[in-house]
Amino acid sequence: MMRHVQRTGSLRHLGLKAKVIAGGMVALAICIVPATSALALTGPAGQSLSVSPSTVVRGHAVTVAGIAPSCNTVMVLSDAFPSSNEFAGVPAVDATSTSGGHFTATVVIPVNRAPGSYAITARACGGNLGLSVTLVVTTGASVPATGASTGNDQGHLILGTLLLMVGAVAIFCGVPTMRPS
Repeated sequence: MMRHVQRTGSLRHLGLKAKVIAGGMVALAICIVPATSALALTGPAGQSLSVSPSTVVRGHAVTVAGIAPSCNTVMVLSDAFPSSNEFAGVPAVDATSTSGGHFTATVVIPVNRAPGSYAITARACGGNLGLSVTLVVTTGASVPATGASTGNDQGHLILGTLLLMVGAVAIFCGVPTMRPS
């Protein structure tokens, strides 16, 4: 008696365990992608705002970047920043802006800043950019250093999640099933 291998295009041949694992991976992706996209926001007219890293030990630097189309001057605001310069009572830092509206500002968080979550916003062209990202400041005492940030932690997290999902699909959907002839 000869057996042959047949590939099926549906998920009917998968067992309950495989379906639960695949469903869990999809749920994980649904949770991770929105959570990581909060690190960088894009506005309706092409504005954007991001902070890297999104969690910092006080006394260390963060870089705030974004796009404010057609604006030559940008001011970045946050209560996490040093209070040497302020706008409307909120610590502010002037950002370097290009003619295309791309801007960056590197800020050292004061060593005495209280741990917690801080909003970062920006003003450009005389008005609020309309976006806010969150910076988490820590003391660093409870979390040991594990290495330097690569600068693209969000992208790596999304890429890793997608690779896991592709692997799961390949394993669970692409494995041939044995059927008697």
